[in-house]
Amino acid sequence: MITYDGEPITAVYHAISSGTTEDAAVMWGTSYPYLQPVVSPGDKLSPSYQSSVTFKPDKFKSDLSKIKNLTFSGTADKWLDKNIQTSSSGTVTQLKICNTSLTGSQIREALGLRSANFTVEYREGGFHFTVYGYGHNVGMSQYGADYLARQGLSYEEILHYYYTDVEIKG
Repeated sequence: MITYDGEPITAVYHAISSGTTEDAAVMWGTSYPYLQPVVSPGDKLSPSYQSSVTFKPDKFKSDLSKIKNLTFSGTADKWLDKNIQTSSSGTVTQLKICNTSLTGSQIREALGLRSANFTVEYREGGFHFTVYGYGHNVGMSQYGADYLARQGLSYEEILHYYYTDVEIKG
């Protein structure tokens, strides 16, 4: 059992981090002292670390229209605000689309992106996303844990690495 301050932890994990894991507060609004960002060595070596996808304006609009209070106006090349705000781990915390502020998680869910850590630009008639990592990026990275194990770290060392200041019992 893994505990923090005598209580079992929420031991979340994801497939591949963006290179640094994310604070749970950024993704879910609640901070946990043991779910803090850590550099995840090896994740950038994954063949699936980076992905790209392009959406034509009609598909982009129809998929994002699932988000309440988002209305589109003007031409597609004007829909995106160029100022993307991110966390220190790279997760998109705010992107304005047609003057509506959205989180990377909202965009990820609506568009089916691999993570909320991305860049986006409108070019050649489409919205081009470059996405980093795979999953919510909180807690232990499975690819990163595998990499650390191949470097000789024990499972206890890996758990202590990804889950800050925890105790492993039994």
